[in-house]
Amino acid sequence: MVDNNTLSPGSIILDEYIIEKGLGEGGMGKVYLVSSQITGARFAVKCAKIVKDFDRKNFITELQAWIGLHEHPNLTACNFFRVIGAEVLIFAEYIDGGNLQDWISDRRLYAGGAEIALERILNIATQFARGLQSIHEQNLIHQDIKPSNVLMTEVGIPKITDFGLARTRFCATDRSLVSTGVLLGKESILVSSGGMTPAYASPEQCAGESLSRKTDIWSWGVSVLDMFIGDVSCPYGGNIAAEVLRHYLEKEQKEKSLPVMPQQVADVLIKCFERDFSRRWGSLKEVVEILSKFTNTPLGHASRWNQPLQLSEDGVLMDLDIAGSKWQSPGCWINIAIKLGAVDLPEYKEHTSLRQGSRKVQIVEDFGAYRQIESSLRKLIMQGKTEASGVLGQLCGDMAHILKSAGDLAGAAQLQTEAISLMEEAVSSHPDKKILAFLPMAYMNQAVILSQIGRHKDAIVALDRGIARANVLAAEKWWWHFDDLAGLYFNKANRLRSLGELQSAVENYDKALQTLVDFEQLV
Repeated sequence: MVDNNTLSPGSIILDEYIIEKGLGEGGMGKVYLVSSQITGARFAVKCAKIVKDFDRKNFITELQAWIGLHEHPNLTACNFFRVIGAEVLIFAEYIDGGNLQDWISDRRLYAGGAEIALERILNIATQFARGLQSIHEQNLIHQDIKPSNVLMTEVGIPKITDFGLARTRFCATDRSLVSTGVLLGKESILVSSGGMTPAYASPEQCAGESLSRKTDIWSWGVSVLDMFIGDVSCPYGGNIAAEVLRHYLEKEQKEKSLPVMPQQVADVLIKCFERDFSRRWGSLKEVVEILSKFTNTPLGHASRWNQPLQLSEDGVLMDLDIAGSKWQSPGCWINIAIKLGAVDLPEYKEHTSLRQGSRKVQIVEDFGAYRQIESSLRKLIMQGKTEASGVLGQLCGDMAHILKSAGDLAGAAQLQTEAISLMEEAVSSHPDKKILAFLPMAYMNQAVILSQIGRHKDAIVALDRGIARANVLAAEKWWWHFDDLAGLYFNKANRLRSLGELQSAVENYDKALQTLVDFEQLV
């Protein structure tokens, strides 16, 4: 278990990640900077404790909104997450420059004089708008846009974060709005404040009325106004932004060192602050086109993560991961668990109908469903149905593929080890050739993951165990296991070669080739 109260710099979580320092605290819990002892990669880890089933479902829904976003240079990426008991650890992109509110407060935004500061503000405002437009193009409303929700890299690239409230989808037309009613009385698990921030809220948001993406456009405008004023521009409520802007344009600035707002920018904000939202900008794309005339900021790009999913007729998820990991749809496992006697899972068709969305969304949805199936199988085992142990082992193997696909190699290694342990236990207590047939490739998968995290000697041990199992099956003339056996020998040879043990590597290459010859003779 992970305990927020005992974590401190130097602590290690999940046997891989060392805590460098605390980064702050939000509505969901504390945030830490961690780095992988294996790869050196750094992440901002948010820790949340989720006890109630409703909160867990709410969390998964919110996380889907975040993890499913197209990769964009102006959005903070969610890399992967881990569930440990009632606690959830979200591994997000670490942004090293604080947030836009910090830059305004400590005057980093205005360094170098008014001319350079103006160029910097316009670049940030344009990239900020591009990131927000990307969210809107995916039919999401952020609902809590403000400078503190815009993280900054050291070189000044803004990245929007805190997508918890963005789980509410809307139709991308001016006349189709969404109601905020689904949020009333329910704090978001992912956002820092648990709801909108009054100082940046639009009139319709303050009034609790239905929203469209135009409420984000209003909040973006207030955030840009903050950059020119050098402080929170609307401390008494974002709904008075138009009056604050008018006063700013009519009066002299408080700080002479701050850049003067160009009239073109003022015209953009005036239209952002129209109380009749039908008169506001139709989209931030129009705003970007205007501001881009003053900047050289690069456009964002789409990602392979968001290519359409491909499913075979039997429900196997195909080509999910760019690294090649594949796993069965949860619906297949639900069907198996129900046949074993599970009564707390939905029907197969009910779940498979939900299989849609981007790759990242599918990873989150599938992993959540797998956890439910895992819990159901463990209940069956406790009730004395030990035959469920082998199935649970196979399920854990698929879960390892999911974590590997998400980039969580340490978690994948842990689950793959558990998968093998469960299948070996099942085979020893209730000899089942169906489960035995899975073991050689289970060891192969374990070796691949261990190799990827640099544990080559442990990978060789796993391959030896897989070779032993495959030899037993090949001796019984299970012809497809000759292919497994050859693959295990080839992988062992590759691992030995990487360790400089060339003679042993050659011997294993020879064994792999001989296995293929034996297979040809058998056929």
